[in-house]
Amino acid sequence: MARTLIIRNRRGIVALLGAVVILAAMTAPAAMGRATALHAPHPAGAPKPAHAITRHATVTGIAGSVVTLTAKDGWSRSVETAGLAITRAGAAATVGAITIGIRVDVREIRNAEGTYTITELRIVLDKVRGVVTGLGAGSFTVRIKDGSTRTVTFTGATVFQLDKTNATSAAVAVGLEASAQGTLTGTTLAAERVHLGPAHAGGTVLSISGSTITIGRGKHGQHGNVTVQVGGSTSYVLVGPKSAGPTATTLAAVVAGSRIDVRGLWNAHGSLAATTVRVHAPKVHAAKPHVVKQHVPKVHAPGVHAPKVHASKNQG
Repeated sequence: MARTLIIRNRRGIVALLGAVVILAAMTAPAAMGRATALHAPHPAGAPKPAHAITRHATVTGIAGSVVTLTAKDGWSRSVETAGLAITRAGAAATVGAITIGIRVDVREIRNAEGTYTITELRIVLDKVRGVVTGLGAGSFTVRIKDGSTRTVTFTGATVFQLDKTNATSAAVAVGLEASAQGTLTGTTLAAERVHLGPAHAGGTVLSISGSTITIGRGKHGQHGNVTVQVGGSTSYVLVGPKSAGPTATTLAAVVAGSRIDVRGLWNAHGSLAATTVRVHAPKVHAAKPHVVKQHVPKVHAPGVHAPKVHASKNQG
């Protein structure tokens, strides 16, 4: 909104107008530059980047190669699966693997005009995760988080992985942590994929008594305590700053207050039989040099003041 200022002094008007012109010249390029950077138009003819979303749905109908998917929010689609990517347990699958009632993750890509195209269906499997407590012929038992047990069955087609390497059913051992995917019926899971890994716990050492170490889980022990059992086969590694690599050490490096990471096997009574203990060396903070600031007093040069001369008034 423009405003008009009327100033009686002519020089005041000239100065005011000059200031307005200079200010406009200084600010206009910056303002225009900001507007261009924030609101740059999309290049004509250039495709907009695709926006992908994943929707959780249930298969509610099958007619040949067309499946009907329904989500809890009321979303529903009939999808032609010919040429569509379908995966199950991380491997490629066919429409024959889809049955009514199973859950799927629907991968969609947003088109430029605002519509969505389904590009992939990922079959969601049931999961069982816990500690291996027993072995059987073609099966093993797992103790899950709430303390109850589940039975995991497997066949020659079941895919096993130990840590990050491919393995076989022979790798299953009591005390390992297991995560199995498959079809759960009651308390039995028919596994299609099983991932195995060593038991692990990390935290702060609270106490040491012989071959028993008690650690508090979490940085400040807020996630409960874990009892660690060490022995002659346990190896120890001292982990220093990033510039220094890990070095071998002994149990003597484990002291109250130090942070350790333990890998091994869970015992039946809940303690951890350690195979490897990683000890984190305490951080050393270099002391900053203390600089004493010296205050130099300001020196004022004596000023030379000329005597004031007062002109005498002529009295007539």
